[in-house]
Amino acid sequence: GDSLKNDTQPAMLSPKEIVLPRSVTMAPDAPEKAYEFVAALLKKQGHGNSKHHKEFHKALKDEILSRKA
Repeated sequence: GDSLKNDTQPAMLSPKEIVLPRSVTMAPDAPEKAYEFVAALLKKQGHGNSKHHKEFHKALKDEILSRKA
């Protein structure tokens, strides 16, 4: 599950990189869940309406649509 006690691997992340929770990556609708996770993170950080956010949304939406085709 998503718990700090399960966070056993050190992650050497560059600034602004994130690690998606297992519940997101293993979900049947993983791309949608990833978008929701990142959107919530950006909103929490005050970047919910930024140009980057809109570009990310478009790229992820395009990828989701290409996989459904």
